[in-house]
This record gives sequence, structure tokens and C-alpha cells, in this order.
Amino acid sequence: MTWSSSSLSRRGPVNPLDDRSRPRHHRPSVLEGRYKDGMDLELQVARLLEAAGDLRGLGAAFSNLGSTFHQLGDLDSALENYKKSLASAEAIGDRFGLSAAYNNIGLVGLDRGHFDEARLHFTRATEIAESIGDSNGVGAGLQNLGSVELTCGLVDGAAERFERALKIARQAGDFQGAAAALVNLGAAKHRQGRFQEALGFFDEAVRGCTERDARQVLTAALIESVAPRLAVGDLKGAADAASRGLAFAQGSHLGLEEAQARRAAAEVQAAGGQFEAARSGFGDALKRFDAAARRP
Repeated sequence: MTWSSSSLSRRGPVNPLDDRSRPRHHRPSVLEGRYKDGMDLELQVARLLEAAGDLRGLGAAFSNLGSTFHQLGDLDSALENYKKSLASAEAIGDRFGLSAAYNNIGLVGLDRGHFDEARLHFTRATEIAESIGDSNGVGAGLQNLGSVELTCGLVDGAAERFERALKIARQAGDFQGAAAALVNLGAAKHRQGRFQEALGFFDEAVRGCTERDARQVLTAALIESVAPRLAVGDLKGAADAASRGLAFAQGSHLGLEEAQARRAAAEVQAAGGQFEAARSGFGDALKRFDAAARRP
């Protein structure tokens, strides 16, 4: 899942297209050392599909390649493969593929800080999804549009999009979309200063993700819940959330999330008057952020 490096939240908006099956945007939850193996396999698959003239399958393969490059921080290669996926979808009139490709291209723009460009792609993705009755695609587009608005400080508009996306996901029985919407909505409510509401959304996401063992979104919900817990004076709850978030990030080999969890833990230490420990924690988190940014 690519997330923007938004300064508005510790983790950035959650991409609701994560952990979906092909051909929609799929971001492999594998150890970093296996990314290249997976990439080699996808390249072999792409060659076979191209030789067979299977443009639908080829588009899915390009989408997965783009996703892997995206995870590795290679935005140029990610964009190149997402555009190939878009071209494959256009060639056969695959509107589901078009919607997914526009969302993925928009995510690269969001990560690069090209917000107007990202908004255009997300809007196009949402319009296509609406035209074919793809509720999952509509929800994904709404959440991505909300992510742009949240990043740009348009918090009320973002909250409205997240609320609509949550309703759509629940009606469709889309657990991944609903979980992402809960975390995003919690982040928006936190920005609005509605801390108890934010915690309600985060706690609901934690419960659901714990039951489903959806560790990536669970980690996000725990980390994001730290700041509003501190805001309402729940130091113990904040410390527990940071600790659990760190454990899940380490156990799932999520380098960026581990850095975010360590920063959250340092904030808890600072709030508790443990200033030397907090200083050390912030320093450690900064090193890990730098390592995540330099990941090949």
C-alpha cells in the first residue's frame, strides 16, 4: 500500500485498494527480501501473457509490477507500469481495469505532492466506477479523494468523503474498504478536534482487523490512535497502542510503520516526562524513516 508522506498524520492516508485481489491494485505484503523474487515472477508472467495476447491478464501483471515498484519507493517505475496497465485496459475497454489504473496513477501523484494531478486521476477513477456500478471502486476513489483533501487541510470535505466511503463499504460487505475508511475517518475527526469520535473509529477498526488478522490496517489504526489518546489524557492507553503498533509493524516487517510506531512511542514518553528516553526514541525513529526512504 502506498501511503502519502502527509504531515497531517503519522502514517498518512490509508489506501483502500490494498490487499485486494487482481486485477485491482494489489500491494504484496511480503518481506522486503522477497520483493525482487516476486518482481521476477511478474515479469515472466507478463511476457507469457503478452505472447498469448491476453491483454486483461497483462494489465493485471503490469498493475502488480507497478505495485511492487511502488512499495520499493521507485515511483518512476511504478508509474511506467501503471500506465501500461491503463493502456491494456483502454485497448479492450476494461472499465474496471481503467478505474483501478487511474487510482494507482493518482497515488503516485499523491506521493509526489502533485495534488491537483492526483485529484484529477482519482475523480476519473470514481466516475468510471460509478458508471459501471462498481461500489468497491467508488469507495476507493472517494477515500483517495478524501486523502488529497486531508493532506491539503480540507478536513471537513475529507471527512464527508470518508463517511460516504464507509457507508458504501458496509453496504457492500467490503471489509478492507470499511477498515480503511474507519482509519481515515478517525484521522479526519482527530484533525477536527473531535478526539472521542476519532477514538471510536480507531477502536472499531482495531477490533475488526484483530478478528480478521488484517495486520497492516490494524497497525495503522493503533499508531493513529496514539495522538487522540494523548489529547484526552489517556497516557496508559496511548502507550499500549504505540507498543502494540510497534509489535505488529516489526512482526509484519513494515519498515515505515515501525518508524511511525517508534515516533508515536517517543511522543508518549515525552508526554509522560521521560524526556531523555523520548529524545533517544525520536532519534531512532528519524534514522528508520531515513532508512525506509532510502530502501532500494
